[in-house]
Amino acid sequence: MRSRGEDCIKFLSVDITGNRIYGLDILRAVAILFVVLEHSMYLLHGWSRHLEDIFVFDGVAMFFVLSGFLIGGILIKIIQKENVAFKTLLSFWMRRWLRTLPAYFVVLVLLVVLSLLLRPDFHLSVASRFFFFFQNFCTPRSSFFVEAWSLSVEEWFYLLVPAAIFLLVKIFRFSCDRTIVVTASLIILFTVAFRYVRYSHVLVPDYRTWLLLFSQQVVTRMDGLMIGVLGAYVSRYHKAWGENKILLFLAGIAILLFQKIGETTHLFGFGLYTCVFSFTVVAIGVLLLLPLLSELKTGTGRLYEGLTRISLVSYSMYLLNNTVIRVFLFKLLGLYAFTGTSMMFVRFFLHWVFTMVGAIILYKCVEKPCMDLRTRFEI
Repeated sequence: MRSRGEDCIKFLSVDITGNRIYGLDILRAVAILFVVLEHSMYLLHGWSRHLEDIFVFDGVAMFFVLSGFLIGGILIKIIQKENVAFKTLLSFWMRRWLRTLPAYFVVLVLLVVLSLLLRPDFHLSVASRFFFFFQNFCTPRSSFFVEAWSLSVEEWFYLLVPAAIFLLVKIFRFSCDRTIVVTASLIILFTVAFRYVRYSHVLVPDYRTWLLLFSQQVVTRMDGLMIGVLGAYVSRYHKAWGENKILLFLAGIAILLFQKIGETTHLFGFGLYTCVFSFTVVAIGVLLLLPLLSELKTGTGRLYEGLTRISLVSYSMYLLNNTVIRVFLFKLLGLYAFTGTSMMFVRFFLHWVFTMVGAIILYKCVEKPCMDLRTRFEI
């Protein structure tokens, strides 16, 4: 008979199944590790800013480009079919929503309950916008469930872009390649132009202004996703995508390092480049990594298994690591009542442990079962 410890280990194990692309799993795993590292750095107090300047890259930008690339590839396959109908579009949405919404709503409801119990000044009206992803469409996001700002960007992308492509193909009879290029280019241009107009009306930009008015709104961050969509188009229709993959990968790394050095040395400040163009530049840097990574189909060994499993539970890690664990769980456990350098590092360590364990539980109990239901909606 197995012991309880063995049963626990088995439950917390994540099976690697399905046709996965190891290179994209690497990027997804690296992205979520950067996101969690950024949030856990706050637990190190005075150390956090210096460590973040050195080690933390923009994991959210990586997610945006990767998501645009994968969804763009799906949309290209869909619109190439001769029998594309509104039912096809509905099936696409159902598959995406089964992937993202169940786990999100479980965490959202949990946070509402915790806030009602532990925050006397909390009002349900604050959380109501989160149920429809209006918390940061074109206004500064709320301090409630802070990290959900990026999911709002993704959900509006899932809703609006396929609908626009469907209309161009079915109503205006655009060709597949023209539809993708026109839609992506127009949204990129609109997003950059919107940031420029907003920047021209900001008197003295600072970090808080950049964060709330430029970095974390739907209308200001759609270009990263659409650059990923353009990448899917190029990978599908142009041989140059794979011919220079090593050179493009090195160029992408150079762009990301340039951005990081500029941020660390305060070279850019919060002027025109940072508020208007930096998001697009970083997205292009991430995109240039994909020709090489997308051709890395599989791997072996502990590193392969570890990164792939982190990739599988990355969405659950994203949902839990910050507000649920770093804010509420640590307060409930009284971990902020203890001071001292050693306790600071204990909290940092526990943040990672609770994030991984919680993510595996959420993935296996909610996320994976709901994803398995997607077979009912073939596209």
